[in-house]
Amino acid sequence: MARFREENGIDPAAYESAFAAVLRHRNEMRPGKVLHVETEFGAVVHYGKDKQKSKRLTARLDLVMKQAGKVYIIDHKFVYKHSADTMMRYNISGQFLMQTMMGQRIWKDRFGGILIHCLQCIPPFKDSTYPLEPAPAAMATFLPAARRALERMDLLAAENNPAAYRPAFNEQVCLSAYGPCEMYNHCQWLMK
Repeated sequence: MARFREENGIDPAAYESAFAAVLRHRNEMRPGKVLHVETEFGAVVHYGKDKQKSKRLTARLDLVMKQAGKVYIIDHKFVYKHSADTMMRYNISGQFLMQTMMGQRIWKDRFGGILIHCLQCIPPFKDSTYPLEPAPAAMATFLPAARRALERMDLLAAENNPAAYRPAFNEQVCLSAYGPCEMYNHCQWLMK
């Protein structure tokens, strides 16, 4: 965190303020029962001809709570600009499409949806929680797109030539809070 603050010129008070907001509002913001914190969930996706192949896709959920009989997945996002435009980017995010599918499958009619807890990390510091808007067209095409991606990955793996992969060169793909992609050093130093 300290390195991120230094590299991005973020006032450390922003982080203190954000965490203070979480602590200050943790009870009234989401009264209910905490079911999971930073827990990995997975779903098996079947693909290929006659769906004979399968891969387990995983997601680490920030927070899962039960409130008034419904189960909600709550994701915390640190943002620079707290606005409706900022929130719009999450409506068709593959992360949340997958989490919505998981929530519907795991909790069925008890699943209440996904809530984004948005924390602005520059002055004026503020936080709000928004329900993710429905995205029926994106939901309908997400699984077929994931299956096509898995088939493509299998083809590339069969070539046994990592240099043939199309790198994403995106900080959200190459690096995450959990560390770099296993191909990070290859992409940085060994590409032919």
